[in-house]
Amino acid sequence: MNKETVNIVWLKRDLRSQDHVPLLKAECEGIPYHIIYLFEPSSINYPDTSTRHLQFVYHSLLVLNKTLAPFNRRVEVFYAEAETVFDNLYKQFDIRSIFSYQESGTQQSWNRDKLIKTFCKTHQIDWQESQRDGILRGIKNRKNWNKQWHKKMHTPILKNTYTISNTPFLNHNFILPSTFEVQLKAYNKEYQPAGEINAWRYLKSFTDKRGFNYQKHISKPNESRVSCSRLSPYLAWGNISIKQAFQFIGTHRNRTKNSGAFSAMLTRLHWHCHFIQKFEVECDYETACINNGYELLTHDKNKNLIEIIDKDIDDSFVKDSIINGKIGNSKRENYKIVFTPLHGTSHLIGPRVLKEAGYSQLQIVEEQAEPNGNFPTVKSPNPEDVEALEMALNLAKINDSDIFIGTDPDADRLGIGIKDNSGNYITLNGNQIMIVLTEYLLSKKNNLDNSFFIGSTVVSTPMIKNIAKAYNVDIKIGLTGFKWIAKMIHDYPNQKFIGGGEESYGYLVGDFVRDKDAITSSLLACELGSECKSKGGNLYDYLISCYIKYGFFKERLISIEKKGIEGLKEIKSIMKKLRDKPIDKLIGSEMIVIQDFEKSEEINFKSGKKSFLNFPKSNVLIFESKDGTRVAARPSGTEPKIKFYFSVNMKLESKEKFENSNQILERKIDNLISEFKF
Repeated sequence: MNKETVNIVWLKRDLRSQDHVPLLKAECEGIPYHIIYLFEPSSINYPDTSTRHLQFVYHSLLVLNKTLAPFNRRVEVFYAEAETVFDNLYKQFDIRSIFSYQESGTQQSWNRDKLIKTFCKTHQIDWQESQRDGILRGIKNRKNWNKQWHKKMHTPILKNTYTISNTPFLNHNFILPSTFEVQLKAYNKEYQPAGEINAWRYLKSFTDKRGFNYQKHISKPNESRVSCSRLSPYLAWGNISIKQAFQFIGTHRNRTKNSGAFSAMLTRLHWHCHFIQKFEVECDYETACINNGYELLTHDKNKNLIEIIDKDIDDSFVKDSIINGKIGNSKRENYKIVFTPLHGTSHLIGPRVLKEAGYSQLQIVEEQAEPNGNFPTVKSPNPEDVEALEMALNLAKINDSDIFIGTDPDADRLGIGIKDNSGNYITLNGNQIMIVLTEYLLSKKNNLDNSFFIGSTVVSTPMIKNIAKAYNVDIKIGLTGFKWIAKMIHDYPNQKFIGGGEESYGYLVGDFVRDKDAITSSLLACELGSECKSKGGNLYDYLISCYIKYGFFKERLISIEKKGIEGLKEIKSIMKKLRDKPIDKLIGSEMIVIQDFEKSEEINFKSGKKSFLNFPKSNVLIFESKDGTRVAARPSGTEPKIKFYFSVNMKLESKEKFENSNQILERKIDNLISEFKF
């Protein structure tokens, strides 16, 4: 059987349709050709590759395929090693030529290319590799390279044209794995968009305006965000060639007026190729120090400074987690759970704890199951953000799960979703998580008194104090940050810590660890939910019962961003105004106390009497009125923001009145926020 004669265009770091030598050669040959790109597992797993790189490639290919579509052409994507792909194609076709650019890559890609060269020689395939961006392969030094580079940059730019193809697209089994493709598709919208069209958009915006101060601003962090070219990813993956950028900038109408800036950018393009050429000639830089002197530096290992954290630590944690968290009495095998580690560290130990505790109906969000520092499926891997739990929510809906849980990357915060009484899923906020877990913990203890304590923070719901009072246990309040709750355990060794939490989705069960612990807290939440289900109820009703017993408290956090130096001044001004001219009422309720943690004083609003506030100094203000309405204000310690924590409350007489009372409190918070005139 005669095989069809074809050519192959193998794309690597040249993901564009213009100024493209291999594509031009394929068109000129006059026989059918296929364009391919290979996602090679060996390259994907190489240390220099990240998910963000792969996402950029994938979306560059999508853009390129839109350009090729009118010609009935596309880039055929394979997920396999190069030798496997070409062997498969050779069995289907009579391959006359492979056209590609040379690749100045890593030892891995160089070894791959040597394998393909041998393959082509064995099967009498003509592999034509074209020079890329003025990089010369095989030269022993860079003597005269500069002259040759400039000569290359001034050769005409190729104008690629395409004939309409009548060749069927390839049929193969090397498709992208579904979980891998989900990662590739989830390209963060805040990143620069990939592809040839966007490369030209950024280049044109640079020459039209952004680059006028390039040489002045390139070393200034703030100004360079605007003035830099932003071409790096497009040049790295060949969405635009160095020659295209060089000639476009060099001949642009604005170069005369901005010669310094534009000349500096042209020099950068030269440097780009200079260092790639240096690596091409001296490729041992991948494994050896650039400065040979560093190879002489040696250090004796001090084994006493190294402690291996191995399986024993995991086993010990799992054991203690189950001892502290498995406190319920229920049919755990009937409780349906969805769990997501959000690409973080709980991917193994979270499911393990739940399964060993007896929860057999546990489903993991597979797309988020593997650790990945790029967090490809979420905008932010923070369970405080409802969007981060969207995949868990969708899986819960499909499986009619009782609960869905997500932990953040370091497994200290957790988000929880449950069903309301209409069967719709809702997410609990940090205060609600703290309330139900604390109530459940205390309800399982006997002989409680002031020798036991729970912990919380100054900006968390005041409702926690009512729970402590009802169980006759001590409560200790610290500043924001879980280190203060952990410090309580250390500072009060004669009292037994039961549990504690904060409004920012952190909770700690027992004292066997000293930071918020999403793993044990997840188990405790499932224990509570499973016990409620076994009794014919649910976690939603349990929360409402807490409101009936201790008062219906509702909170809301407002974060106001104030960027830059002026923003910092504005934040200081807001805090100063709140101190110097404090408001006297909160939604009609008279002010009774103001706490100023920076001055370490509590002020009785009526008498003006000041008392000492026994906390470390911190820039926090808390206002509290006669009816228990509270507002806390503090600048963020990590972001250019000022945060306001609003809390309102009312008595809840019955479950039937919950929805109406909830609406009343929502309106109260809306009115309270409006009084602060942001």
